Amino acid sequence: LLSRFWLEQIADDSHEVVQFRITTEDRMNKPGRIEAYPAGINKATTFPGFCQPHDNELFACLEKETFSATQEQLRALTYRSICCEACANHQIVDCQWERADTQMQWALETEQQAPPSFAFHVMGEMNRCIRLFADKSHLETMWRSGRESISGYVVRFTKRPTVLCSTTINPLVSFTGRVLDSRWDWISISIIPSADGGWAVFSWDKSAPKNPSLFVKSFAKIPKHLQTIALLDCVFESTEYFAIAPEWWAKLSLEVQQHLFRRYGYGLKRGVEKAASGALLPSTKPWEDWEPIEAKYV
Repeated sequence: LLSRFWLEQIADDSHEVVQFRITTEDRMNKPGRIEAYPAGINKATTFPGFCQPHDNELFACLEKETFSATQEQLRALTYRSICCEACANHQIVDCQWERADTQMQWALETEQQAPPSFAFHVMGEMNRCIRLFADKSHLETMWRSGRESISGYVVRFTKRPTVLCSTTINPLVSFTGRVLDSRWDWISISIIPSADGGWAVFSWDKSAPKNPSLFVKSFAKIPKHLQTIALLDCVFESTEYFAIAPEWWAKLSLEVQQHLFRRYGYGLKRGVEKAASGALLPSTKPWEDWEPIEAKYV
């Protein structure tokens, strides 16, 4: 998901970055907890979606060219992220379907009034998976036809980002506390470094513009000195596909580390609870600022 070259720019001398995971050791006697752990840059944020030749061909504009938010680069960022999300959701459904099917059969045989909640959760994940694959197919059609199908909003930073990410979400609340319509309007969010700072990139399909447009407009309304922490809160709450600079993580206060752990932990409830309207309201305490200097629609 993230170029090895990008990861090298935030990695430590051991060529490692920091990621989050849930501990599974001794779960019979200890509750699971979220922890930060070192991950090598050859493994961090990778997924087996493409063979090497196709990966090199499809994403050469990201790997071999300076990022400048061209239509080709926006399309490549969006496509790679959506493919990863679709792959991950497919694995979730594949692993959980047998258990859900057993519960549904039990509910029918015992004449339960409502199927078990777990079955509803798996059906929700299946629906999400189908929607992602449909969007992936739509992007491929647009790609083959040569049509410009992606809208984008980019923010350029003076400082190099200390957290990189690539994810695709279905935005249902805005940064100003507005609850958005329940629609399948995907938006991809990427944070990448550059030679003189870095970028935050929001990209979405032009054929599904409503929620992504409202989501981006709400971000643009945030005062510049608060945009970095708003972006970080969004990333940690909505995805696991991020990489953290080890030196930066080690210097964070325990209070901020716990704040990010909580954000990540709440995001794991996706599909179980509706996001609160104020979930993405930015804090008024700017504990991190990458100093945005330019923002524009592309």
